Amino acid sequence: MENTIRVVISSERCTRCGLCVQDCTSHALKMTEEGVVCTRPCLECGHCVAICPANAVSMPALDMADVSEYDPETFSVAPDHLLHLMKFRRSVRAFTEQPVTDAVLMQILQAGRHAPTAKNVQGLHFVALQKELPAFRQAFWDAMPNVIASCDENDPAARLCARFYEKHQKTGYDPFFMNAPAVLLVCGGSFWDAGLAAGNMELMACANGLGLLHDGFLQQALLRAPQLLEPFGLADIPVTACMLLGYAERSYARTAPRKQADLQIR
Repeated sequence: MENTIRVVISSERCTRCGLCVQDCTSHALKMTEEGVVCTRPCLECGHCVAICPANAVSMPALDMADVSEYDPETFSVAPDHLLHLMKFRRSVRAFTEQPVTDAVLMQILQAGRHAPTAKNVQGLHFVALQKELPAFRQAFWDAMPNVIASCDENDPAARLCARFYEKHQKTGYDPFFMNAPAVLLVCGGSFWDAGLAAGNMELMACANGLGLLHDGFLQQALLRAPQLLEPFGLADIPVTACMLLGYAERSYARTAPRKQADLQIR
């Protein structure tokens, strides 16, 4: 975030209710005789925009067009339904050839974009590969010998790449991409931030009837082959999460059992 003030309060609309001042985590908003003013740079969390009952606050440097008015009918999910969605999700490793529409892919990327990030840096980059996936996959396998040769022999990921490459050469099986019609990449930020985004993206994928697999093998391989991300302008930004995406080849009749857990309410 730049060291500039990005919060603008309309003096015509401001009712001086003080809600934005009370909710400002950066203590950057102050009440004056003229109304609320922003006195210094802030965390850019957007709480002031979201809480203002008069819609008097804006942050012109951010994407104000994406701001939506609260609607209780469309902004809520039944808790039991959400838990069932979470329980019913599976790690999918067999996909149909049916492509995912661009509209659904964008909805999934938006779900990742709206995940929280440490210090609200919002520094993640999101790529959905589908049309260009065949060429990307071929370039990936073509690069594998050089990737393996350039890695330390004690690098566990390099040993895994070597084993997968040998299997791919002998049988044609693709253990990195499987037969997924789409791949989702999250780049930059911390693994914590990427994990939060990936969780959001999986829930959105499930809500659209899609299957998803968090692919740590592919993520580790791409960390060692950053040149493959040059076409997307991300060669210098580490891959922090990878997901295979598509419609599941098999359907499920119920949720799967889990280990007993230590769940405490104290």
